[in-house]
Amino acid sequence: PKAGTQIHLALFDEEILDSTWYAETSLRLMRFGGRFIWSATPHTSSQGLLDLHDRAIVERESAIQRITEHKLLLVDNPHISEDNKEAMKATITSPDEWLIRIEGEFATAGFLVYPEFSMKTHGVEPFPIPKLWTRYMVVDPGYQTACALFFAVPPEGPENAQHVYLFDEIYANNCDANRFAELCASKVKDDVYYEFVIDSHAARMTPMSGGLTIGQQYEKAFAKFDVQSLKTRFGFVPGVDDVKAGNLAVHDWLYIRPQEGTPKLRVFRGAVPNFEHEIKRYRKKQDKTNKAYLDDPQQRNNHAMDALRYARGRDFKWHRCPAKLNKGDSLYQRFRKAMEAKKDPDTTHYVNLGPGNAA
Repeated sequence: PKAGTQIHLALFDEEILDSTWYAETSLRLMRFGGRFIWSATPHTSSQGLLDLHDRAIVERESAIQRITEHKLLLVDNPHISEDNKEAMKATITSPDEWLIRIEGEFATAGFLVYPEFSMKTHGVEPFPIPKLWTRYMVVDPGYQTACALFFAVPPEGPENAQHVYLFDEIYANNCDANRFAELCASKVKDDVYYEFVIDSHAARMTPMSGGLTIGQQYEKAFAKFDVQSLKTRFGFVPGVDDVKAGNLAVHDWLYIRPQEGTPKLRVFRGAVPNFEHEIKRYRKKQDKTNKAYLDDPQQRNNHAMDALRYARGRDFKWHRCPAKLNKGDSLYQRFRKAMEAKKDPDTTHYVNLGPGNAA
């Protein structure tokens, strides 16, 4: 239809490959308060259909339901004989196809980057992190969305099976370096962190207006809000740039180890909702035909996923840390104290860093 046409009803039958059709068609319903019906077998070739499925689940508990989902199963169809239903089932050999055709579910194993993740398997009930454990913070910087994941590693021993615990997160939109550092300060408080990790590629970038790199801006902001770690102080160690290698390594954390019977990564239930949201939607790219999935992930739902990859690249270990960080030991603060001790009473407004006498 020509631009500006308004309609009362829109109907999509089966999935669509061009995601712009859904948004464009929805705009045509505004004038008459029209309705949209989308019927499909959920193969998930369309991201839009999967997004609507997720929204319908959320709105089930909402006072206002703009989207509802109705599942019509083959086994419930009274117009198909039981013999024909059983004959249909007998032709399906793929578990994914069974989920789609018989149970009406989205088969996620084929397109998710981490299909093995499940809070039933990887989730644990939250508990206070002991002081003896080693803490890490991993940062994925960005103004539109800035993310940090907080990990803890217990001392090595048979009782903890060498787990890495993800216990907290920051997920902030429209957030500059100072605001992000302020949020980190509220999380870190007086706890001792061994090191901070950052996206090395983003940290090297300089804004178009010039000036400090993103990494330098974050370091300066961390110094302003006195957010320090034992190893890196206000700065950071670089995360792994290689996306494929990093994602492959994360599978090792998610894998259930035969000897221990548990995965290495454990996630606090209810503590990291944005991490959970992303890992359930972190999808692979499709080829030009939109039929086959590639190894590369899509560049969406990936802020916490990138931080997870940087964490895995560091291969966190337990380190003995002091019970309290001696923040007065930083090089800059020692320098200031030394200069204060040498300062001439008559020259209180400067410190001479160069050779010769000050004018």
